[in-house]
Amino acid sequence: MLRLTRLALRTSLPEDRVQVLADKINSPALRGRVQLAVFRARLEKSKETVEDSAADKIDAKSLSRSLAALSLARHNTRLNPNYAGVVQSWPQPLKSFGSLGVALGLQDRAR
Repeated sequence: MLRLTRLALRTSLPEDRVQVLADKINSPALRGRVQLAVFRARLEKSKETVEDSAADKIDAKSLSRSLAALSLARHNTRLNPNYAGVVQSWPQPLKSFGSLGVALGLQDRAR
């Protein structure tokens, strides 16, 4: 399912259609990984900062949700270095993952 999702994301199929597939997967761990793949595909296509609520489509108690916080913080910090202040208001463990994303985003920005 994860490979199928990654293939679907490389096509012209809208992410929303792939998201519907992801939300129907029974295995919580696999569902989270597929949702994360869809989320990261959306970030790659975005040229602007993305709202924090965009990551809420990923199951809240999964590791994938924390990894989405990292990806979101990295993406938004690359575009706006002041985004680090937003991450400081997040609850744990999202704050820790987000802080790592901020550090990586600042490195990306310096390139």
